[in-house]
Amino acid sequence: MSSKFVTSLLAVIIMTGCIPSSEKNEQNIIDPITVEPNNLPPIAAYDGFLVVASGETLSSQVQASDPENDTLLFTATNLPTWINLNSSDGQVTASPTSNDIGVYRDIRLTVSDSTHTVVLGPYTIEVVDQLYSVDITWQPTLTNEDDEPIENITGYKIQWGPASGVYTNSIKVSGQLIISQTITRLHHQSYYFSMIAIDSSGQESNLSDEHTFNIGT
Repeated sequence: MSSKFVTSLLAVIIMTGCIPSSEKNEQNIIDPITVEPNNLPPIAAYDGFLVVASGETLSSQVQASDPENDTLLFTATNLPTWINLNSSDGQVTASPTSNDIGVYRDIRLTVSDSTHTVVLGPYTIEVVDQLYSVDITWQPTLTNEDDEPIENITGYKIQWGPASGVYTNSIKVSGQLIISQTITRLHHQSYYFSMIAIDSSGQESNLSDEHTFNIGT
């Protein structure tokens, strides 16, 4: 295989050498080949509101960027009429009324450049008549199970959710001596709360006892 390749290559060289100089210059002009780089899809995420009270206005933002800085277009499917999505910058604004109370499912947001489309979701958003808050208080963690002093507690993580042991939300608070926190944007149902202590190395304690709150009843 290699000997045939060399022979053919020599023949081309010999034939090229026989071309007059004027023709040779024309024959050896090779158009450059332009290689288009691969176009990458946009990078997008959305962590907006999932519960809205009738009569309030909320805004959140689709976080998106494009590796090639292409212009992005924001669209949505199954978007309720009381939600507006800005197609240019991805701002999401909700302004429901009492007529919109209910649950809206399978909402999807899309971010597109000239080549790719990224789909976010599906999301479920609920409109309620009223939102509530609850004040959580606790005893600070000052000793371990052996009643020995603990000095490196840096904060706590409060967790809550709609079922026992199922904590779909959480918030971190800093400081060993912090003893209370207000949890907002709750609606009428039962919530189950538990918390853990966090030390300076990031180690977490076992879960505290669970407590139940009935909101809006």
